[in-house]
Amino acid sequence: MMDPKKLGERLKKLRKEAGLTQAQLAMCVNLSTGAIGNYEAGTRAPSIDALVAMGEYFGVSIDYLVGRTNYRRGVPDPLEIEWPDAIKLLQRASRMLSPRDKAIIVTLIRSMLDHERKKEDRAKIKQHQVDA
Repeated sequence: MMDPKKLGERLKKLRKEAGLTQAQLAMCVNLSTGAIGNYEAGTRAPSIDALVAMGEYFGVSIDYLVGRTNYRRGVPDPLEIEWPDAIKLLQRASRMLSPRDKAIIVTLIRSMLDHERKKEDRAKIKQHQVDA
C-alpha cells in the first residue's frame, strides 16, 4: 500500500536536491504543477505512469518513491547498505536461491575475505620492512 505522505516527502526532497521548482519538475515529467503540488502535499496519489516518469527522471525506484524501501535504486547500493540490512537481504535471498547459487555467494564472500586478509598481511610486511 502506498503512503501518500511518504511519497510527498520523498518527491519534495528529490526535487529540492535537483534544484527544481514544482513547475520545472512538472515540465520535465510531463505533469501539471498542480499535480506535483498535490503529490508533495500527500493529498493525491499519482498514477503508475506518473510514478514511472518521476522515478526515471530522478533515477530512483518506484519502491523508493512510495516509501517501501530506503534504497534509492530499490536494490541496495553496496555503498549505502548497513550490516543489519545486508543480513536481512541474505536471509531473504537464501529462500529464493538455488543451492548452487548459494554456494557461489559463499565462495565469493570467502574469496573477498581472503583477499582482504592477504592485503593486510602485505601491508604488515611492507611496514615491517620500512621499520627494519
